[in-house]
Amino acid sequence: MHRVLALWLKQDQMLVQTRANMARPEFSEWKKAERVSLMMNNLNLMSTEITQSKKLQTMMLNKNTLQHIPPNFFDTMSSLKVLDLSLTGIKELPSEIGHLQELVSLNLFKSKLKRLPDGLKHLTKLRFLNLGYTTRLIDIPDKVISSLKNLRVLIMYASYGAWDVDSSGEGVKLEELENLTHLKELAITVEEEKVLKELCKNDPLAKITSCLLIRGCEGMDNFKLPGKLMYGLRLGRVVDCHDLKVLTIGNPGEETWISGRQERKLELKGLPTAHIQWREKVSKNMWLQSLTWLSITSCKGIKGQLIGNTTKKNKKRKIEIFGALKYLELNDLPKLDGIYDCLLPFPLLRTFKVVRCPKLKELPFTEDGATKLRDIYCEKHWWDKLRRDDEKIRTRLKHLVKFEDDDITGE
Repeated sequence: MHRVLALWLKQDQMLVQTRANMARPEFSEWKKAERVSLMMNNLNLMSTEITQSKKLQTMMLNKNTLQHIPPNFFDTMSSLKVLDLSLTGIKELPSEIGHLQELVSLNLFKSKLKRLPDGLKHLTKLRFLNLGYTTRLIDIPDKVISSLKNLRVLIMYASYGAWDVDSSGEGVKLEELENLTHLKELAITVEEEKVLKELCKNDPLAKITSCLLIRGCEGMDNFKLPGKLMYGLRLGRVVDCHDLKVLTIGNPGEETWISGRQERKLELKGLPTAHIQWREKVSKNMWLQSLTWLSITSCKGIKGQLIGNTTKKNKKRKIEIFGALKYLELNDLPKLDGIYDCLLPFPLLRTFKVVRCPKLKELPFTEDGATKLRDIYCEKHWWDKLRRDDEKIRTRLKHLVKFEDDDITGE
C-alpha cells in the first residue's frame, strides 16, 4: 500500500500530496501556495483553479497520467520558476507556456511530447531544460532553442535527433546551439554523419557534451569515440549504424584531459558490420580505463578478441585494464572468443552478463580476480560447456550464477 503524504506548511506555503491516487485534486487552499507537489498520483486532468495562486513558484506534476494542459492553464502563473511534467502522457504543450516569464527549470523527461510550442522561445530566463527520452519529439520550430539565451543545461538524449547543418535542410540547425553562450552541459542525439562531424569539431559544443547518442547515421563507415574535443563525455551510445565498418575507441593525447573518478558508460548496439578498434596501448587508453559500464549487443562484425588482433593468449601475462568497470554485458556476439589476450582482474566488476556468445569458452577473469562480483547472467548450456581449466574460478563464482532462458538463443 502506497504511503500517502499530505502536508500544508504555512510558514513555507508548501502543499504536498503524493501517491494519494487522486484523479482530480482539491484546490480550496491553494491560493496561498508557493510550492505544490502532486507527483505519483492518478491525475489525468488539470483544472485552471490552481492558476489562482499567483504566488506559485514550484509545481511538480511528474509521474501522473496527465495527457492535456488547458491553453489558459499558465495564464496567471507569473511567478512560477520550476515546472516538472516528467513521466506524464502529455503530447502537446500550449503556446501559452510562454507566459511563464520567470521559469528557470522545465522538466519534460519521458513525456510523450511530439512538438515543442513556439511560445517556448519567450522563456528567456530558462536555465534547465530536460527533454531526455522524449522519443516521440519530431518537431521543433525555428529559433526556439536559440532563443533560450540563459540556458545552462540542455538534455536531449534519446530525443529529437534530426539536427541539420545545411541552410536548406528541414531539421533544427546545429548553429542554434552555438548561440547558447551560457550552456554548460549538453546531452544530444545525432542521426546524420555530417552533423556528427560538425559537432565533434565544434570546440565549445564538443567540450560540454556529456551524453551522446549516435543513431542510424546512414552512410557513415567510420567514427572515433569520444571525439578529440569531447573532454566531458560520460555516456556514449552508438546504435543501429548499419553502414559502420570501423569504430575506434579512444584518441591520442586523451590521457592529458581525462581525470578524476567520473563514471563513464559505453553502449554499442546493432552494428552488424563494424570492427571495434581500441586505440593502441590500451593501458594508456584513459577513456577505456575510466569506463564503469560497458554493453555490447548485436555487433556481429566483432571477430576474435574484443581488444587486440592477436589469436595467441598468454594467461601468465598481467595487465590492468577495465580497472573501473562495474557492469559488463556481451550479447549476441557470435564470433567473439575472448576479451583480451590474457585474463583480467576486473577489480570492481559487480555484474557480468554473457548471452549468445558461443565461441567464448572461458571466463575472462584471473583466478583471484572479480572479487566484487555479485551476479553472473548466462545461459545454462554456456556455463556447462566452459573449459575445465577454469574449474577453480567456476567453483568460486558458481553461487553468483543466474541462468537466462535458453530459449532466447534460438537453439
